[in-house]
Amino acid sequence: MKDDIVRTILKTKIIAIIRGLEPEDSLRLVQCWQKAGIRLAEVAFDPSRPERDQTVLKTIELLCRQTKGSMIIGAGTVISEEKLKAAHKSGAAFMVAPNVNKKIIKKANQLDMVTLPGAFSPTEMEKAYEAGADFVKVFPASVLTPAYIRAVTNSLSQIPLVAVGGVSSQNAGDFLKAGCCAVGVGGRLANKDMIRQGQWNQIEQEAVDLVNAVGNAER
Repeated sequence: MKDDIVRTILKTKIIAIIRGLEPEDSLRLVQCWQKAGIRLAEVAFDPSRPERDQTVLKTIELLCRQTKGSMIIGAGTVISEEKLKAAHKSGAAFMVAPNVNKKIIKKANQLDMVTLPGAFSPTEMEKAYEAGADFVKVFPASVLTPAYIRAVTNSLSQIPLVAVGGVSSQNAGDFLKAGCCAVGVGGRLANKDMIRQGQWNQIEQEAVDLVNAVGNAER
């Protein structure tokens, strides 16, 4: 299963990110993304609001149950083994973190979860990869820029990088052309105002624009 998820990330190149939403809104959001061709969704924990941890876990469970394998669901901002194990129990197939924690990477691998720890510098990226990361999340990508990615991949081409943080349909192609193998996107793809106003068609169009941008970058 892990190999299948890795292949899906490499093929589709998009991980859509959910933050701070209720389970029902998250499901509607994922259904819009599915129509556009997105196949991976990350449901992120919020360390500043631990009272919402159960909502995150319920969302993961709901999405896994309702999408029945047509979407791959993971957990984001996984900064403790406790959260990792709870997310895995809820059905998360991959984990994303903002940092490099070797113990969490090791435990995730033991649970057969795909791992995407976050790194900022080449040294952190190398340490994450050596610790067993399947991918390394370059975060925040908007600060580092595609030029930075290009410079890093010239020396560390063996490390599969995923750009996250400030990525959109407008710049996703730039990060992919610079050397990233995938991107993680929230922003307008999961805009809370648009969700509250029921602008699902616009959200779906944002997803379509992102998928098209990624497709164009491969040509």
